[in-house]
Amino acid sequence: EWERVIGTRSIGTAESYRYALRSFRDLTGFTPHDGFLVNAAVLARWVREMKAQAYSKATIGIYLRACRVVVKECIRNGYIKPEDYPFGERDASLICIPKGRSRKEKFLSISQMTELYRFFADRREGELPLRYDYQRQLVRQSLGLFLFLYLANGMNLSDAARLRYDAFWFEHGGQALRFERQKTRDRADNNSEVIVPVIPQLAEILRETAAPEQKGQRLFPFILDGARDEAACRKKVNLMNSNISARMEIVARHFGWPVSPTPTWCRHSFATNLSLSGVPTRYISESMGHSPGRSVTAGYIAEFPLEQQMAFN
Repeated sequence: EWERVIGTRSIGTAESYRYALRSFRDLTGFTPHDGFLVNAAVLARWVREMKAQAYSKATIGIYLRACRVVVKECIRNGYIKPEDYPFGERDASLICIPKGRSRKEKFLSISQMTELYRFFADRREGELPLRYDYQRQLVRQSLGLFLFLYLANGMNLSDAARLRYDAFWFEHGGQALRFERQKTRDRADNNSEVIVPVIPQLAEILRETAAPEQKGQRLFPFILDGARDEAACRKKVNLMNSNISARMEIVARHFGWPVSPTPTWCRHSFATNLSLSGVPTRYISESMGHSPGRSVTAGYIAEFPLEQQMAFN
């Protein structure tokens, strides 16, 4: 199962998962003949051996997170019972994964995001020191996507690539988007549904950056560029991520900012700026798809009506 999961990941992530699998096999003696009996005791032995061999805290965390993804896949496919899930932070008998380095400082303020939006809205890409006109259009497209990711609840590019003009969009008159986070499959028991209020600035960006409104069609078909299988889709998303990062660096230099914002910054910026503006933490969590599994009753309750979401965003 671990090897199957490796085959579904991007090149960089697949390599990390492969190193983790190699370490797991070498340090625990676990073989395919042992089946799916990966419990807390086996993982604790792996952690002890990694520490004994002076693995860094960051590496141990990365390897354990890779293992956690595989365990969740095994549970989802019925190979491991849910009650045998070996990870947890509050139960001493379970495996606690070391936290990675914080990315809290990687964000742009509201004033910086506003400056980017005005640059986009006023079509000022002609100010950039680029040799060819087609480069300015590419920078403009990347800036539009960057702003979309930020204003769309700090959406990941992978989710943006899969967005469609679905029934929800038309039922709400184009004032809201709905999607389920791709990453949730690895980090939560249930997929988290996210509702994105389309505030005026976001609507303006969509009018230029997104494809024409057509039921069932993707908003940004150029991201996946016809790719269909998961491996090909991940490669396209990674390529677009790299392109956006490179073009945002050009824009940041133009403003004299000593930073190189990437699409990941959109998510941190959304959370940080809403928090600093006094928006309830529960809304921030829910709007980013971080909410824990809901009860059946909660599924019938609209805790944050669309009008309130619009105001917060």
